[in-house]
Order: sequence, then C-alpha cells, then structure tokens
Amino acid sequence: PGAPEGPGAFAVELPGLEPGVYTLRATLAVRGRTKAVAASATLAALAPAAVSRVRVAVVEEGDPAAGAGADVGLAPAALDVVSEGALGEEGLTASGPAREVLAVGFRVSSPGAPAPPQQAYVQLTHAATGADATFPALPAGAPGEGSVDFSAAVSLHNATEALLFASGDYDLAVLVGGWGLSEGVAWRAGRVRVELAERPAVTYPLYARPLLHDSDNTLAPLPEIVHAMNPPAPRPPVPVSYLFTALAVAPLALLLAALGALRPNVSLLTSVWGVGFIGCLGAMLLLFVAYWIRVPLYSALAYLVPLVGLTVVVGQRALSALARERASRKAAVHEHQD
Repeated sequence: PGAPEGPGAFAVELPGLEPGVYTLRATLAVRGRTKAVAASATLAALAPAAVSRVRVAVVEEGDPAAGAGADVGLAPAALDVVSEGALGEEGLTASGPAREVLAVGFRVSSPGAPAPPQQAYVQLTHAATGADATFPALPAGAPGEGSVDFSAAVSLHNATEALLFASGDYDLAVLVGGWGLSEGVAWRAGRVRVELAERPAVTYPLYARPLLHDSDNTLAPLPEIVHAMNPPAPRPPVPVSYLFTALAVAPLALLLAALGALRPNVSLLTSVWGVGFIGCLGAMLLLFVAYWIRVPLYSALAYLVPLVGLTVVVGQRALSALARERASRKAAVHEHQD
C-alpha cells in the first residue's frame, strides 16, 4: 500500500529491490466510485558501475593489440594500473612520429544493471593547457555476467591534430556511462608522456579562409601574435646631419640679411591699394606658416585660391595708383621748370 504525500501523490517504499527492469501496476480506489482505476508503468532500478583491470600498453601500428576491441593483454609490455593515479609512476611515453599506439583495456562491472554500459571512452587531457580529446572504446570479447571488457587504441600519429599538436604530459582517464547505470564513472588512470609532431607551417592564399577561422575553431588559447616591424633606417653621422641642416638654413639667413640691407620706401604707400597689397602678401605668408604648423593641405588651398585672386586685383590697383602718382609728380616738375 502507498502512503499519501500530498494532493495526487503517493509514496511507495520498495526495500531490497534489486537492480533491473520492473513493471509497476497500481490500483487506485476512488471514493464514490464502484470501479477502481488501474495503471501500469515500467520501472528501472539502476545499478552502480565500477572500473577495474585497467591495462595500458604502448605498441606499434599493426600489433595485435593496436586496435579498438583488441585484447590489450596480448601486448608484451602491458602495464596493470591497480589504482587511480598509479600510471604516472611507470613513466610511460608514447610517440606519434614513431607511429606508436596507446592501447587501453579495462573492465566495467555493473551487476544486476538493467542494461550494460553503452558509452565507453578514453580521454586524454593535456596537463598544461587543459585541452582534451576523447577516443571511443569497443567491447573486447563477449560480455560476462554483470561485466563487459572494453579496449581503445589511440593512434597518436592520426590523433595529432585532435590533440592540437601539443606534446607533453597527458592525464589518461576512462569514461563510462549508460542508461542502466545510476551515474557515470570517470576513472583517472594517471599521467602519460606523449610526443607529437610539430604543427606544419601552412600558408593559405589571401582570403581563402575567414579572418576569424583560427579563433572560431580552437579549444585552447591561441599563441600570441608577434608583429615583425621593419628595422629603423640607419641614421647618418651627427656631423653630416649638422652640415646639411646648415646648408638648408643658409638661404634663409641670406634672405634675412638681404631684407635687412634693403631700405623700404614707405613714402610710396600713398594709396589704400598699396597698403592692401602689402596686407595680402602678409596674409599669404601667414597662411604658409599655418599650413606648415597644423592646417591641412586642402584647407590651406581653399584659403589660398581666393587670396591669390584678391592679391592680383589689389596689386594691379596699387600699381595703377603708383603710376598715376608718378605721372602727376612729373607733370608738376615740368610746370615748375616752365
């Protein structure tokens, strides 16, 4: 009989229920009704799993033990891992360039489980980067009563890309799961040294791959990109630099000396046009200075074009006014002489 736990809920204790698949039939009597309600459902009592008889061997390709589902015990140098973490004490090393295969065999015991484990894998996790890769294990031989033997063969030459070309120490683990198990099992065998080939340098044509291809297809941090800058151009000796600087400044010094030797005749600025022409020349000089300091080229040209036109017009008027002034002076001198 079931005990009510709330509205529409009943609790039934099944002490001593062995793992397996059961059919649960329930009969519910409803007050006020003459016929009871019957229902049935399938119930699975799950069982725990345990990993044992773990064997690890490094064999060459083509060896009888170098295949998924093969008997690892056939390898002449198979190591028995009696407890978790004990593999690191053996100093096992496997090489990809030598075409060696890492063979792992193990037994999964789940007495009374409604179904044997369906998933069995061998996982290699890089100790430094944490990047991992899993390899399937297949049943090795006929299953026994409450236990199944599995084996996996990891060809390091073929798995180099899956392991991201990262040599070093790897943590080896056995992963087991299935719907008939109460929980999955992760059995840490220990550490093994793996040597892999270096990543080949591949140069792709421009835009053959997306710009974010590497970052979108990686499971580990990418190496830092170091940009190679052009070396600085060799500088000439200091005396040579001083000499060319002096040669560049010399014309300016000569211009300033020549301007100082001149005696400007201010008396000729008798008209507004003359003063305006001198102002336009000064404005053009200031514009060149501003361009040299910070004004962009196109902005300077936008100011220079109308300023040049204005200077031409004002200069022409100034020359005309100066010519008329000289003509009037000559006429006055002739009249005085007569």
